[in-house]
Amino acid sequence: LNEVYPDLMGRITSDINNPKSVTRIFGSKKGEVISSKTVREAAFALALIDHTYKRIGGGGGKSNVIFDGKEGRRFKIDAVATKKAMNDLKKTDQTKYTKAAITTYGITDFLPKHVKQDANGNVSLVFPGKDGVVNNSPIKDPFLAKELIKRKKQGGFGRGKTIVNTDAGTVRDYLKAASGKENIIPHKFRTYHATRLANDVIKSIGDAPKISAQSLNKELRKENTKKIKQSGKGYSADELKNIATVFIKNQQLDSVVDLVGSKVAPHLGHKPKICVDEYISKNIFEKTGWQKQFDDEIELHTSKNLIAAARQKKSKTRKKKS
Repeated sequence: LNEVYPDLMGRITSDINNPKSVTRIFGSKKGEVISSKTVREAAFALALIDHTYKRIGGGGGKSNVIFDGKEGRRFKIDAVATKKAMNDLKKTDQTKYTKAAITTYGITDFLPKHVKQDANGNVSLVFPGKDGVVNNSPIKDPFLAKELIKRKKQGGFGRGKTIVNTDAGTVRDYLKAASGKENIIPHKFRTYHATRLANDVIKSIGDAPKISAQSLNKELRKENTKKIKQSGKGYSADELKNIATVFIKNQQLDSVVDLVGSKVAPHLGHKPKICVDEYISKNIFEKTGWQKQFDDEIELHTSKNLIAAARQKKSKTRKKKS
């Protein structure tokens, strides 16, 4: 997506303003024509995905969520579902938690009620997405905001009364035709923007975070002491090197999750670790120099005398003055 992004977004903008029919060039429906009217809807859907980083949708999926009214936790569902969940709690005499399946949405199946406008005219998309997580995406683009409000007033399209008048499969086929690449799917926009945001965060931080030598030595002493108790003999230098390498890598990953993943997560509606593991491209750490700094840190710490570092510390007793 990174290779074709500028040209692709130019094509999407053009197809919103002056749509022309296109032919599906991949998949089981290869050769079929997508009408100009549907092309505009598909382009509009992708413009929203690019703007909000949200999932495409898929015809009203379901997710199990936990409701907890007793302890005052936030309900991640709409008012009707909340009321039903509370009534169910009363009927079953439950006081803490209950699970229920709720309808979740994406860009191709969200409804007019999910388009919100405040007193100042600011427009947002608010709907429960995958896993019941409430997506709240401000719409900063003036055209998209205006178009959403217009469609909200019209009451949506079709039997489902959705804001976007086409399905996820057609949007995928349009994207492949517009980009000329079969492997570009709407989900790639989430990866693209997660990586872009991560790059900005890394640049603002500067050098990669370093681990504490004291924490590493403490870990080595703990593991070595455990081994001695089990077998009467501590780890070899090579074994300690492996333990140190794993510990350092885990510490580095935790730092990336805390410093980078936590900044990207709110934009994707995901947990920080999921963003690091599944969305932020690993290439960005090579490009920014963080990976080399991480590798150098591993080399620095594992080249030391780890056997000495792993020896149990002798407790020091202070002599009392007479």
